[in-house]
Amino acid sequence: MIDLHSHILPGFDDGARNLDDSLAMAQTAVADGITVMVACPHLYPGLYDPTPEQIRAALADLQNVLDERNVPLQLLPGSELLVDERLPRRWRAGQVMSLGDRGAHVLVEFPVVAVPLCAEQVLFELQTMGLKPILGHPEKNGEIQRRPEVVATLVERGCLVQLDADSLGREVIRRVRQCAHRLLAEGLVHIIATDAHSPSDRAPVLSAGVRHARRIVGEAAEAMVTSTPAGLLGLRTADGRG
Repeated sequence: MIDLHSHILPGFDDGARNLDDSLAMAQTAVADGITVMVACPHLYPGLYDPTPEQIRAALADLQNVLDERNVPLQLLPGSELLVDERLPRRWRAGQVMSLGDRGAHVLVEFPVVAVPLCAEQVLFELQTMGLKPILGHPEKNGEIQRRPEVVATLVERGCLVQLDADSLGREVIRRVRQCAHRLLAEGLVHIIATDAHSPSDRAPVLSAGVRHARRIVGEAAEAMVTSTPAGLLGLRTADGRG
């Protein structure tokens, strides 16, 4: 399986605090059957401001440690981008990391409470620059929980949607689970990822989410963690191996 969204890089944001956390997350991911993980530190202007160069360097360092310890996990670079009016300008200035560093897809997110007024314009501008936005965990946004048709509109306009695996189980807040199930049932989800932040709370586990999704969309759930993210990342096989 391929995890398109994680916060495994140590010390960048509210994800892994240190190398021990990162190693524990990697081991949990491998035990769950994950072979590829995209590291997506937050880009919140004024709070988290990692540069592409910093992300590449930290990822190379962590990959070296994993390789030295024979942890069979391939890391790829990325970032999770807060949607605001500055985002297109930051992309033009080379301040934004795309998924897999391929210049094709960007993982974006809305604030927790509402959909920004600038969202449609910002996403359109990114598309005019040749980027395909992937909206991360919309089921956790309060406005989308009340108005899931917002997601349908964005999908119609060319956006992809990534659901968090832990949003599908009974352990999550009911309104999040209900929104996640509805988006799946309406065919508005393309990818399931962990959005892992630590070894225990929000751990890098995909398999449970896939099992829940399978009850709603059948075999299509498997593609959401294999062939679809593989295609987005330019990987040659569904399991992420070259």
